[in-house]
This record gives sequence, structure tokens and C-alpha cells, in this order.
Amino acid sequence: TNKLTRRLKILQKDLARKYQPNKKQYEQSNNYKKNKLAIQKINLKIANLRKDRSHFISAQVARKYDHVVIEDLKLKNMTRSAKGTIEAPGKNVKAKSGLNRTILNANLGQVSQFLAYKLSYSGKILEKVPPMNTSITCGNPKCPDPVNKKNRKGDLFKCVSCGYNKDADFNAAGNIKRKSSS
Repeated sequence: TNKLTRRLKILQKDLARKYQPNKKQYEQSNNYKKNKLAIQKINLKIANLRKDRSHFISAQVARKYDHVVIEDLKLKNMTRSAKGTIEAPGKNVKAKSGLNRTILNANLGQVSQFLAYKLSYSGKILEKVPPMNTSITCGNPKCPDPVNKKNRKGDLFKCVSCGYNKDADFNAAGNIKRKSSS
């Protein structure tokens, strides 16, 4: 998809150059229309590739496991813009837009949707747990203060209370598993 994304950027730049603001859409040049059609084709290809990848991942998981536990993520909240307002402008807007693009490219919502119907079709279970504090909670059951924002630094999880060390994703997966009903 990186190759298609680069091609899409180039075509969109070309389209912007060909656009004539004083004309209506149907009055634009033939080259403008051809360019617009090429953009639509690439967007369709990208969408189909994402859908195919979502089907592939969900089918693999559905075949392999009888009970799947995932976080019930609010993607709309996760991908909200950091632009802010005129009075209170946002911080790290460019970095946040890059993160949003990555989250949306991962197609988590579609994977979860496909997983739900594939698991229910085969009589298996999909359980969604609330995502609150799963990435900052210490996985050590004897920890005196398990929830602390300072525990997570990038890809590494290090508890400030008890010194428990683990890969952040593995620690969060353990917390999700503990939150599940099984």
C-alpha cells in the first residue's frame, strides 16, 4: 500500500494544479477528469487491499482460537484531531495526524467486525473488554500501586512501584486477559 499511497499523493498534487476554481466540476478539463478517475481507482485498490488483509487476519484468528478477547476501543475518540481552536491551539498536531493515519490504516474496526461474525458463525466466542488502564497497569499481582501513568515508556513497561519489567504490549495483553470473564 505504500507504493499506492505515494502514487496517490502525486496524482492528488497534479489534480490540485489542474483544478480551475471558476469552473464547475463538469466544466473541468478532460485531463482533470482522467486524473480524478485515476485517484478513484487507486483509492478503491487501497480499500480492497485493506479489506483483504482484514479478512485474512480475522480468518486466521477465527480458525486458531475458540475464545478471543479484545479491547473495546473507541476508534473515533482515538483518531480525534489535535488541531484545537484559535484560542487554544493544539500541540504536536503533525505527529497526531500521522498517528491517526496509522491507526486508521490498521483497520482495527473492520478486523473486529469481521472477527465477530466469523467467530459467531463457527460457534466461538468474542469478548470485548473495556480498555481503561490496560497499558499502564502493572502485571505483577503483588504490586502495591498497580496503576500509574509513569509505568509505560514507549515499548517498555517498567512499574515505578515494584520494578516489574516487561514488553509493554505483552503486559497489556496480560491485563486484557485478566479483565476477561474466562
